[in-house]
Amino acid sequence: MLIAGSFFKLAREREELRVVNDKIGAPTWSRAIAEITSQISAQGMGNLSEFSDRHTGLYHLSASGETSWYDFTQAMIATIILCALLKSCFIRNDCGKKAGHNTSS
Repeated sequence: MLIAGSFFKLAREREELRVVNDKIGAPTWSRAIAEITSQISAQGMGNLSEFSDRHTGLYHLSASGETSWYDFTQAMIATIILCALLKSCFIRNDCGKKAGHNTSS
């Protein structure tokens, strides 16, 4: 969320936000990295010494797909705006009520 927060802050502070459109990559969610790391670690729980001898080294993990920084930033800002507009309600009838409208009458 650090990147999303930074871009959103800049978008609020500036009249125009310029983002490169020629840098292409595959943003990887930290949760995905944690889950894969956990799965790999769980495989070695039986014999940790043997597992670590066979699986040492540098690992690389990346999400599939690709996007430009521009498209990524656009999606992040749109998501942040939509989340800000989204309201939670606990009872189905409350979701349809307008402010000040009494449904009991």
